[in-house]
Amino acid sequence: MEAVSSTCAAIVSLAFPKWHISSIFSGLAGNELSFFIVSCFNIFWKIILLIYIKKFSKKYLHLITDQVLLFLCLPIVFVNITGNILLSIGAKSFQYLFIEFIIAAILSFFAMRTFSHGLKKLELQEQQYMEQHNQIVLLQKEVAHIHDMNSEYEQLYRWNHDIANHLMALSILSQRGEYKKALDYIRQLKSTKGGTL
Repeated sequence: MEAVSSTCAAIVSLAFPKWHISSIFSGLAGNELSFFIVSCFNIFWKIILLIYIKKFSKKYLHLITDQVLLFLCLPIVFVNITGNILLSIGAKSFQYLFIEFIIAAILSFFAMRTFSHGLKKLELQEQQYMEQHNQIVLLQKEVAHIHDMNSEYEQLYRWNHDIANHLMALSILSQRGEYKKALDYIRQLKSTKGGTL
């Protein structure tokens, strides 16, 4: 019986961290099987939680600042510590248990608000990071376009310079009356590989 109740309490402790200690207490109060089941379950879900924390930290490590870390971790630690303290005091009567529940609910509400604020800060950090990343990509594209335009300008400048030299040579030959040499020069320009005419 203790094994079943402590396992149920351990499962519910995923949603309500305060019940974590109560599942351990019921496991200790029961037989060795109940303590073993609760311990295995707690180890199992903490390993799964650590795997998700590791994946999260790899994905968002560049976004996590001290302030975001404080807003995300402080509520979890605070609720666990407070829940363990309230549970270790023990309920002497129903009124005391009701007061303990109200205190835990208020603290959980503020912890949840703080955690939610931390998630919003993390989302804002991610948006700022994406905007900076997009700006960097846009600047890189602009720089590549400027380099392309610069190389096209240099190629056009060389082409204009070559054309001007060829026209000057043809002009000089025609002024001297050497029309045959001018025609040979034009044929030579046409036949050369990469000629500009």
